[in-house]
Amino acid sequence: MLEELQVLDPRGLSESVRDDLCREFDEVQRLELLSLPHIAVDEVRARIDTAIARALGVDDDFSMYRRLLAAEPLLSGHLPDSTGSRAVAW
Repeated sequence: MLEELQVLDPRGLSESVRDDLCREFDEVQRLELLSLPHIAVDEVRARIDTAIARALGVDDDFSMYRRLLAAEPLLSGHLPDSTGSRAVAW
């Protein structure tokens, strides 16, 4: 399965794009990421997503994906109960 996983080869990026990504890394590397259940509101993760999207020429706002991930029971620690409300999983 891992052999099929597509991974970005940075050698395929232009030098200026690699420089931009390195600059962004230098700026965010010491910033603290919020825990995964808070991924939807994590400004550092949003900044990283924006830098990568810009480097790849993707015009997308990844906040929707972060919100969806944050709602996942394994990340949020909440499971829906039979009434549709969220019960604590752990």
